[in-house]
Amino acid sequence: MSRQVEITKEIDAPVDAVWRAITEARSLEQWFPVEARVTPGPDGTLWLSWGEGSQGEARIFHWEPNTRFGWGEEHGGVRMTTDFFLESNGAKTVVRVVTSSFSDDPAWDDDFHMMEGGWKYFMSHLQVWIERHRDEPRVLSHSREQSEHSKAEAFARLARALGFAEPPSHEGRFAVTTSEGDALEGAIIALNPGVQMGLVLENLDHAMLFVEMEGKKERAKPALWLSTYGLAEANSSALAARMRTLYERALT
Repeated sequence: MSRQVEITKEIDAPVDAVWRAITEARSLEQWFPVEARVTPGPDGTLWLSWGEGSQGEARIFHWEPNTRFGWGEEHGGVRMTTDFFLESNGAKTVVRVVTSSFSDDPAWDDDFHMMEGGWKYFMSHLQVWIERHRDEPRVLSHSREQSEHSKAEAFARLARALGFAEPPSHEGRFAVTTSEGDALEGAIIALNPGVQMGLVLENLDHAMLFVEMEGKKERAKPALWLSTYGLAEANSSALAARMRTLYERALT
């Protein structure tokens, strides 16, 4: 038996704009990977990279403009598929992403929940980018290094450094001040407790922040991804530097 991750969002944009956002390399790089390459059409290819050691190419199986876009790739020896389904709803678009072929064996639970949390965050990021930042380039900064801490400990350390008294246990509104003095206000829009947390930073022109514990349970590879849009270059660079310092101090 297998199970699937399925996330749906209604985006305030026409279907052709959403289609471009999920199929054009330049657009994908504004909300999803660090780098993307797309050879369009059925039997085309999709190459995505989140940095050294985290990249791969997949075959495109479904290319139905403004309707369906899907690809397949190997994951743990299993052929997994991801499909985007688009449907117009007046001036808006309903977007549904489905990743299939997760075994229901408990050994797959961590992978399943990581994929679920990741897509929940990235679908929200897609929505924020299209609705608020479509004409603004993303400024991406990230920290992603091997740690001596377990996933739970690394997550707790980063959560406290971001200003949370305790690691969050539910999604919702927040207002915190980080260990480096930055006021952050907005909403937790994706949460896999102790493993992943996605934030929209409304007071920073709806910047996006994603915290994720990669690696093994006993020895994490924590990642902190900050995407800003429309901030003055000096402000964006200074914020990225403070987030880097926060990351290093929290995990030392």
